[in-house]
Amino acid sequence: VAVNPRIYNTTTQTICQGDYFEFNGVKYYTNTVQTDTLTSAVTGCDSIVELRLTVLPQMGANLADTICQGDTYTFFGKQLQKTGIYRDTLMATTGCDSVVTLALQVVAPQYTYLSKTICEGSTYEFMGQVLSKAGIYTDTLTSVTTGCDSIIELNLELSTHYQDTIVAHTCGEQTYSFYDQTYDKTGKYIVNVEGQDGDCDTVFVLDLTVHAIDTI
Repeated sequence: VAVNPRIYNTTTQTICQGDYFEFNGVKYYTNTVQTDTLTSAVTGCDSIVELRLTVLPQMGANLADTICQGDTYTFFGKQLQKTGIYRDTLMATTGCDSVVTLALQVVAPQYTYLSKTICEGSTYEFMGQVLSKAGIYTDTLTSVTTGCDSIIELNLELSTHYQDTIVAHTCGEQTYSFYDQTYDKTGKYIVNVEGQDGDCDTVFVLDLTVHAIDTI
């Protein structure tokens, strides 16, 4: 009597993570060594089928970068200008997907606001500029912390001199003393008094009239 041997058949298969392989009506998603016994239609004996399934992991890389506002970051052909999480899928040498994830941060300029008041006729030095007119002035530096723009804005205002008129009268040979000066003739005199503690100068107009003494 002839003895028919069992038939062995081994299937070796590789898939990517997230895919599946169907074996005798069953879907397999993970590394598997699976056997199934069938009856050979030819010999009527057992036919043993074995599956050896290997799942290749998904490759990936995580990136993080920072750019200044107004700059552009090129990520696999895309021009990025906003903070966000970006992904691109490539084909690895294994034939499976390779996902690259980028965490991009866009740094806005740093602003510093200054306000200064000076007296008319005075000047103020701002970042190498000598200013004498009221206005808004800006200068752009590079932040040592972020490497991005650091913008300084100055609001410069002018304060006018204070002016007052003093009317005075004297008789005959009398003199009139005003701020360490002595006056003995009719006329108008300009007296400039230096301001104190940051105050602007005060301009006085002395209107002096010297009256003659009547004689009999």
